[in-house]
Amino acid sequence: MFTALKNFFKSPEPKNDEQEEEFEPDLKSSANFLTEPSKISKLLLDISKESPLCTITFQDSADQFSTSILDVNTDKKQLILDELMPNYGNDLLLETSVSKLSTYHDGIHLAFNLKNIQHGSSHGIAYYKANFPERVFYPQRRQSPRIKIKTSTIFFSGMAEKNNSTVSGKVYDMSREGICFILANPHSRLQRGDIIKNCSVTLEKEQINFDLIVRSIGKPISSSSEVNVGGYFENFTSKSLNKINYFIAALERKEIRKLKA
Repeated sequence: MFTALKNFFKSPEPKNDEQEEEFEPDLKSSANFLTEPSKISKLLLDISKESPLCTITFQDSADQFSTSILDVNTDKKQLILDELMPNYGNDLLLETSVSKLSTYHDGIHLAFNLKNIQHGSSHGIAYYKANFPERVFYPQRRQSPRIKIKTSTIFFSGMAEKNNSTVSGKVYDMSREGICFILANPHSRLQRGDIIKNCSVTLEKEQINFDLIVRSIGKPISSSSEVNVGGYFENFTSKSLNKINYFIAALERKEIRKLKA
């Protein structure tokens, strides 16, 4: 029944080549928020195609409810949402003025407020319409500068969560929030949004452990055979964070000295 309802709302596939492009970050907005309407529209379309599980929360309530985005109407600037589970969340959705939807896209957590909620039904199945958000919390880019690791002897290792395969390589650059490394096996089937577990690098003879969420995969301009993987840190200790901060600060000081020389 869910599939029938989703197909009922499903919009025709866009024919414009520009609409088929991969989602690009909104460079004009703040680092954490997407505000350009066309970018928000494209992001919502991408999410609706994946049909991920979404979470609805309400102000002054600890309860969480599950739903999904059935369709995105770009002409009317409206989202079509499935019924909430548990069921009592549907009444709250219509009664509460402040509600928030959150989900994951390409491994990145995003969230936005829902406004102007309206109830509807098709073939006896309820659904809800909401206006497009004016902004979306979508932290896509690193907040701190990346420092290139020249002639690197820092090696990366971890295990891809989806198939338990070993992932390894040489660190290319690093920031306080993430890392980029050159894959030892350029044919590795990593994808954006994948999680690499039990990662480790050794900084000044001290091992740092963390998980990594893949944000980008590509080939550097300088080489057609190498594959770079970029991601951001997850699940590491405050001690590891302090060590990374200390290491990055030391590299930054070296760069500053070179500029002054």
